[in-house]
Amino acid sequence: GANPQPTNGPVNPALKPGLHVYLEYSNEFWSGVGDQTAWIEKQAQVAIGVEDKDLDWDRDKNEYDLIWRINAKGVMLLAKAFEAVYGASGFGNVYRPVFAGQIANAGTYAGLEYLDKEHGGASQYVWAIAGAPYVDFNGDTPGNKLTASQIVSGMNAYQKANIAPWIGDLATVAKAEKLEGGMLAYEGGQGALYKTAGSVSAQTNSGIRGVSTTLLDTWFGRGGGTFF
Repeated sequence: GANPQPTNGPVNPALKPGLHVYLEYSNEFWSGVGDQTAWIEKQAQVAIGVEDKDLDWDRDKNEYDLIWRINAKGVMLLAKAFEAVYGASGFGNVYRPVFAGQIANAGTYAGLEYLDKEHGGASQYVWAIAGAPYVDFNGDTPGNKLTASQIVSGMNAYQKANIAPWIGDLATVAKAEKLEGGMLAYEGGQGALYKTAGSVSAQTNSGIRGVSTTLLDTWFGRGGGTFF
């Protein structure tokens, strides 16, 4: 049926028809939060050390490159596991494998190149790519004395100089890879990192609404999909 029951292991209620399962391989390997950063760094080192014929087919000694190939391979394996249950027609209709990376660094999406070269194309396994467009501002440091108006102004400047180009880069990658789901935002918004009097006051500043609406206008204007 649409939700076949496994032959062993836990059995959960069938997925409600029309709902979609978004699949991500772990969470932000680059962030350093949790054990996944150290784990994937070790996997990359091992792959380089043994000259893994799949992940390191080109004898790339850059650990960072291998990290993103491992991420991409994880997404591919997830896609294959779900295909084994739901069939190829379930891709996009039931399960949606997502390759998430750093929107500020388009190089993180180089893992897709690995799938293109070694596994017949990223679009077979990756439904969409995803990033997290957060609107920060210059001077966002602990204990900064910036006022709410200065912070809002800084966010507007940061958005124009950084966020808009990054979203454009992400859209270019999604288009080049011909991904069915294009690009998604797995999180995002205005991004004051530190709690200061100014950052708290900025939340009710008359200009903060414009920061968010400009972000969404830019995102959807470049063809962005769901903004989680």
